[in-house]
Amino acid sequence: MEELNQHLWKNGFICPKRSHNKSYHLKNRYFYECTKCRHQVSPTTGVVLEHTRLQFSTLFATVYLMSANMGGISTQCICKMIGVSWPTAYQMLRNLHQTMGGPRP
Repeated sequence: MEELNQHLWKNGFICPKRSHNKSYHLKNRYFYECTKCRHQVSPTTGVVLEHTRLQFSTLFATVYLMSANMGGISTQCICKMIGVSWPTAYQMLRNLHQTMGGPRP
């Protein structure tokens, strides 16, 4: 997760709401809070799976499986390989396909 932060905020934290540059990490969640306006932001803010509760390793594994299978991958296959429910796998694939501009599952 630290690598994602470094990629997102190469020159240090910048609040997306008011452009302040100081923050602190919230202990109970993986969010940063701006010290001036109290706006909370996550490294996933503004990306395709912003509101997911899944671990990043699960998300990255899904992206890998999608990209490794040029003929496409089924929702059922994602369920079995990643270990998530069918609705979760369907929503992940749908969001990723929409972002990549491909057909929906």
